[in-house]
Amino acid sequence: MSEHKSITLCFVCFLICLWARVPSYAQVECRITAARPARTFFIGEQVALSIHAMVPTQQVPYEVRDFSGALAAQGEISLSQDRPEVLEFPRLANGIYYLTLTFNEEDVVQDAFCIIPRPDSDPGDPALWGFQFGSLHEEHYPILAQMGVRYIRFDLGWPEHERQRGVYNMAKADWYAKALKKFGLQMLPTLGYSPNWTAQKPDDLDNGRSHTWPPDAVEDWVGFIERIRDRLADETISWPSEELFPSSSARETRPLVRGWEIWNEADQNFYYGPWARYCDLLRTASETLKQHSHHEKVVYGGACAHWTEMGKTYAMNAQYYFDQIAWHSNGDIERELPKYYYGAPQLGFRFRLPRPTVQTECYPIKKEGVGQAAYLMRLYATLKAWREEGYCYASIGRRLFGDPDPDSRAMVYQRGDQFIPNAKYVAYAVTRHLLAAAAYVGPVDLGDDITAHLFAKRGRLLLIAWSDGEVTTTINTHGTARMINVVGRVLPVHGPRLRLKLGPSPTVVTGVAGSYFGEALEAYFTRYLNTPYGFEYPVYAPYARPLHLDVDWHSRGQTDRMIATLQEVVETIDNAPAENVGELDALALDLRHSITRQAQLAVHHQVWALDITLWRLQKLCEWLADVQDALADSSVSGAAPADPDPWQHLEDCRAQVVDDAAGTLYPLCELIIDRGFKMAEKARRTGGHGAYLAAMTAAEAGVIFRGVEKPKLTKVFVVAYFPTARQMIHTVLHEPGQEHQIDLQVYNFTTEDVTGTVSVTLPDNWPTPSVSVDFSCPAGGHTERMPCKFTVPTSSEPWTRKWSHRSGGPFCVSVPDELSSNASPVIGGRLADGRELLPVAHEVSIGKWVPGGHP
Repeated sequence: MSEHKSITLCFVCFLICLWARVPSYAQVECRITAARPARTFFIGEQVALSIHAMVPTQQVPYEVRDFSGALAAQGEISLSQDRPEVLEFPRLANGIYYLTLTFNEEDVVQDAFCIIPRPDSDPGDPALWGFQFGSLHEEHYPILAQMGVRYIRFDLGWPEHERQRGVYNMAKADWYAKALKKFGLQMLPTLGYSPNWTAQKPDDLDNGRSHTWPPDAVEDWVGFIERIRDRLADETISWPSEELFPSSSARETRPLVRGWEIWNEADQNFYYGPWARYCDLLRTASETLKQHSHHEKVVYGGACAHWTEMGKTYAMNAQYYFDQIAWHSNGDIERELPKYYYGAPQLGFRFRLPRPTVQTECYPIKKEGVGQAAYLMRLYATLKAWREEGYCYASIGRRLFGDPDPDSRAMVYQRGDQFIPNAKYVAYAVTRHLLAAAAYVGPVDLGDDITAHLFAKRGRLLLIAWSDGEVTTTINTHGTARMINVVGRVLPVHGPRLRLKLGPSPTVVTGVAGSYFGEALEAYFTRYLNTPYGFEYPVYAPYARPLHLDVDWHSRGQTDRMIATLQEVVETIDNAPAENVGELDALALDLRHSITRQAQLAVHHQVWALDITLWRLQKLCEWLADVQDALADSSVSGAAPADPDPWQHLEDCRAQVVDDAAGTLYPLCELIIDRGFKMAEKARRTGGHGAYLAAMTAAEAGVIFRGVEKPKLTKVFVVAYFPTARQMIHTVLHEPGQEHQIDLQVYNFTTEDVTGTVSVTLPDNWPTPSVSVDFSCPAGGHTERMPCKFTVPTSSEPWTRKWSHRSGGPFCVSVPDELSSNASPVIGGRLADGRELLPVAHEVSIGKWVPGGHP
């Protein structure tokens, strides 16, 4: 019986492709509606479809088939053009269903409806899954909210809100705020682009897309950010929304804005200005938004995983002005993740300040042999295994609306004013329901060529496995297990051993044996210690060693002690992890000791290089906390410990590493404590003891490491303009032999007036190797532009054609032979109290432009 059902599950996608009854209309005009859009019903509800057919009164046979093509219901209904009739079915199982009505024995009308889990059935949902969707049609948003989408990413562009300088129209921001609040959805707005009244067109750019050009005045940009902040930052949502779920018992309040993304794909073709200007926009936007609250999340939107621009961002000291790095995956996630993590994120380790990533615009491409619906489970499981913090499924390219095909890339399709579900819509809802509040425990070895991931959720274990070939394996169970197909259909199986034939479509099994827990826990923990970043992929990691080497650097034997504790815990838990979840406290406390010990050793030896060791250990601590809390089940292990709320303690610790009045912070200390707030928020939401321990560990480690990390002045910085230079793509061009000017403008986001000196350091062989100017800047304000004059040297000798290098490709210039075609004036300075401003190297070009020329 078990083997027969497993074979049925493995061939689900194949069967549905054979059963090609695509919902469509024949010659009969027939309108089918339901109470919710996309013909959606929740598990346990009565299915009731209103059918109005424009035909003479007649008895119409109908049948309903499920995703696999099996008959679920059949009968007759009397239909007439005089009035609609209600077709009701007994409670059906989770899934998508295809309705066929046959008129006059030959005209066939086909439609679909679905039954999915309620999106509020998992209050611990950390909202991994969002959607990039820019629709201004309100009727689209309940469709997304019903299937479990938690946040929407879209553009709130500067040009749309300030078409004339100083004249704001906030209609678009207001519309999104009203619509998303109505349906309980958070927003991740992308702030960016230049209005044409301030945009500076590069001379060597042919197209006229002014929103991609750099703005002429940063202070105008700040004005726009202030308006958006003041409009949205105080707004909240109620989730789930009262509009969709008026009787929900899981209501919670969250900020309307999940995070603020600064520009979109600035390292692609959405921005053609100098990279230093993008960093200026990032800095000013971040500090403006965080004036509302330091808990506002700023997302670096300049990343499409390009090393060059990410390296410039860190080299220009802009890494202190964002909380997450956005990137856009396009393809199979199992290929995209290793490729991405080999690239730009490693620079965070190189510059001693790593940042978590969030995927804000994604175009998943399914693996060969996997149906569109089935791939969603594989996609989500992989994201959880890599502990990604956000994934916005992109609607561009008909990802939400599309063709009425059982294997369509679209979630729904539209007929007139009606929205009808595809199998992928149901699979999205089912996948989110199964895994959103689940914690990734680790990998399980089921044999060669098999990928298997173990998750814990509410005291139970869930296994997801697949193979890119076709293999057979055996899974141990508790005697009664359940297999769940991609649209949520449950297939009970009996017996202590379940024989499975695996293929590219994932197989989901709940009720697996507890012995898998220890195996998965140990596999993940040891892999994390034995790799640089916790992932296994065959690429060189240049900026970090395997973690265990760094942990043991000044504390020999520490990893051995952690592994010994791990093995003791695994042996004690044995085959009953939920009943013995308290044993994980020993490993959590041992890990906490290792983190604080590393911080203390860094202070004792004054070795600040242990910072990325702390970061990686803190991430490991968070993983263990998630496992503890997902495994704990009050029905099994008793009530959760009554831990105090760690929030205020974290605020007190943050005050020791961040001086908002003076504008200084200890960067990694602040980052680790900020991770603590993330765990504290989880502890508040779920009452998890593991989250509480992780939050307290972050607070303690952040304060200890303050003894070795050097503080940075981040709330006072300098913006530079080059009014006498020629604006080019990604650079500015200075002609030799001419007097040029740099205009300097100081921004002060502290609560105190500041004075000091700004300096510009030029190449040593220039006539004016350095210039400086004194300034006085009010609290919360900026100075006027302060001009500094300098001259680029020239020569009477014939000039030479050279390449001037920049992002996106070089261009040809004519320049004196002894001069380089590129230079990097460094702009820095010092406050009157002796604190140094963060220096910024501005990449500029030197020479006369030779259009179409070659050296």
